[in-house]
Amino acid sequence: MLPFRVLGDQESLGYVAEGLGEALSARLFQLKEVHVASATAVEKAAKTNSLEKVARELGANLLVHGTVQGTQSQDNVQRIAVVAHLDDVSTGRRLWSGEVSGVPRDLLTLEDQIGSKLVAALEPTLSGPELARGAVHPTENVETYELYLKGRNALRGEENVKNTQPAVDFFQAPLTKDPGFALAYAGLADASLAMYHSTKEIL
Repeated sequence: MLPFRVLGDQESLGYVAEGLGEALSARLFQLKEVHVASATAVEKAAKTNSLEKVARELGANLLVHGTVQGTQSQDNVQRIAVVAHLDDVSTGRRLWSGEVSGVPRDLLTLEDQIGSKLVAALEPTLSGPELARGAVHPTENVETYELYLKGRNALRGEENVKNTQPAVDFFQAPLTKDPGFALAYAGLADASLAMYHSTKEIL
């Protein structure tokens, strides 16, 4: 699963692209017949420009990649367009391409749509529990999910107080609306550890 490229404003779309990749990776990870490369390995391999070289470094036959683009409609409503591809690098064939679009509040739905199409293109034999897990959202509140993604995006910067404190704030905010949002707790733990590395103080 390669990082989705942002076509347009990185600041407003970067967290959407990263969240989409994270959500699709998590969905694929639940499939017994699919082995997903680690985020660390992908980040290192993705620095090359050739899909063939990326696949070789990862030891992968299939690569998922795509783009996220923001557009402005005639009635001045922001929309998000996602295009995803599934390539069999070993044969040089594109097995599937899909596109979905919607407004930012449809983010969870867009992830579901792309995820379902991608899983169908892989044609794995899915068990009942695997199908059930694929349909579960980490939260049903899009606002809290966006805050979580913005927190993750902030943590990807240089490890210092300037980047880490906003991440802490982003992770804490969703918990007031959805106290059971496990990803926010995980993000807060990561941010707290990063803050300790920068300040040697415990939050």
